[in-house]
Amino acid sequence: MDFIEAIHNTPDVAGCLQPGLQALQPAERAKITVSNTRELKGSVDIDACTKVKYPVEPRWDYVIGFQEFVYYVEFHPAYAKEVNQIPMVAAMAK
Repeated sequence: MDFIEAIHNTPDVAGCLQPGLQALQPAERAKITVSNTRELKGSVDIDACTKVKYPVEPRWDYVIGFQEFVYYVEFHPAYAKEVNQIPMVAAMAK
């Protein structure tokens, strides 16, 4: 399953896929450099897309598909040991 299929098959974020990096806020988008934008599969603002359903749960800010990779992104200071406190989008974690 590729990135786009996984997003479309994950009910919590199915309608939230944006082309390229468009799901990111402009100031945050400016912090990411992509060597070949044609290889971007899309992006999802997980936080905005799921905050109504999970208002008090920890949520990733964004997920980005690039080439065959999936990147979960946070734009604030954190410690590596805290990564496991935020669950992955179910279909993407498999």
